[in-house]
Amino acid sequence: VVLLLASTITYDALRKLFGLPEAIPENQRILMHVMTQIPFQLTLEAAILAPIIEELLFRGTLYRVATEKLRQPLYFVPLSACLFALLHAWPNSLDFVIYAVMGAILAQCYLHTRQLKYSILSHIINNGIVLLLMWQAVN
Repeated sequence: VVLLLASTITYDALRKLFGLPEAIPENQRILMHVMTQIPFQLTLEAAILAPIIEELLFRGTLYRVATEKLRQPLYFVPLSACLFALLHAWPNSLDFVIYAVMGAILAQCYLHTRQLKYSILSHIINNGIVLLLMWQAVN
């Protein structure tokens, strides 16, 4: 969780350092709009269901494919990071980078512990913090 938050802070600092405009990722714009309409459902789906499903897919299933089918566990982290980022942002955007870093951190969390519960919990906490910040911005 600390690495996820640190990567977000680093991304923002680099964006400011290079004079890049502040940009809200498209998926966050959509979530902010949805939050004004159905906040409880959005919280349930984005903070709990999505992290569970994404971790089962990108860390659980993908790890088995990388190690058993491809027999190349070294491909797991970059493959997991890129697929995770593709789900969240366009490849030609700066948002893709932050999501790829997040995907890599979550993949490393899984590799380190070999238990999905830790990457799921980290993902839930990260999304929960983002939703709290979005809720504050909307209200």
